[in-house]
Amino acid sequence: MTLDYSNTEVMADLLRRLENATTNGAKQMIAESDSCNETYLALNTHRTQTGVRMGNYDIVVEKVDIDGLNKNYYTIVDTEYDEVLYKDLSLFESALSITKRLVFNRRTIDCNNIQSLDANYDSYVREAYYYKQKLKHVNEDYSRLDVFEAKYSNVLGKLKNTKEKILETL
Repeated sequence: MTLDYSNTEVMADLLRRLENATTNGAKQMIAESDSCNETYLALNTHRTQTGVRMGNYDIVVEKVDIDGLNKNYYTIVDTEYDEVLYKDLSLFESALSITKRLVFNRRTIDCNNIQSLDANYDSYVREAYYYKQKLKHVNEDYSRLDVFEAKYSNVLGKLKNTKEKILETL
């Protein structure tokens, strides 16, 4: 029985090239993170037991039950000073947008505007839930049904518009 080692060298060469490509790609990404905010953020973001860490900031998730409505709320904590900066944000996208601004020291005045939009969004979520519950319990009073459906539809429109405004801040 003879062993054929002719393919071993080819496989070793392939593995060396793969390792070089991976190493070079990682080095390029690290170098790019100095000039590209998105790359920097991607390299400095990771999951924690309570949420997500981005740079020196934690986005902490808190699950809340509001009269049967299960909702996540988000708190932004400065890990360097162990200080809560923003609390009870209704959308993860709001927390993400604010945190990105904090990490890059960009127009922090916008953070308060985002927080205000988020508070409006949360108010609309609660209002929509209220009307949805009312719609479930309206019996045969069609005049009330029409009113609740109109109010529910109206608040859903406000909800959608507010979320779009928040997404534009990303």
